[in-house]
Amino acid sequence: MTPDDDLDELLRHRFAGVRDADARRAPAFGEMVARARAAIPAEPVVPIEVRSPATRSPIAPAAPQRRSPWRWVAAAAPLAVAAGLAGIWLAPSRAADREFERLVSEWSRTERALNAPTDGLLAVPGSEYLRRLPALGSGAGATRRPS
Repeated sequence: MTPDDDLDELLRHRFAGVRDADARRAPAFGEMVARARAAIPAEPVVPIEVRSPATRSPIAPAAPQRRSPWRWVAAAAPLAVAAGLAGIWLAPSRAADREFERLVSEWSRTERALNAPTDGLLAVPGSEYLRRLPALGSGAGATRRPS
């Protein structure tokens, strides 16, 4: 037997012991049902219906309520302010766009003038083929278009 088999057997034995101890402590099902039936009151309990004053009686219809138009303004004003602030916050900034364009053009001019000491490491054999697009139609089997 391997140590894993010994451990499995030990765990099986301990779990069986715990299962047996739980079974000894658990009450019988019939006893539980009898206690539950004994706990039910002999007289039926009648639920009490509680009505709020806002509920209408079927005899007297409620008077129509007038709603103030200012109530809608009070509800819509915070939403309008929030929408305006979100629009301002999410709107693209023109100054930031101009600054970005200026930085890109400045970097383009600087990058052309730079000669880094490691530029030679990037010159691998065949890299000249990657710097330009191949001319289509200039091969051996290419046909010329009539001019």
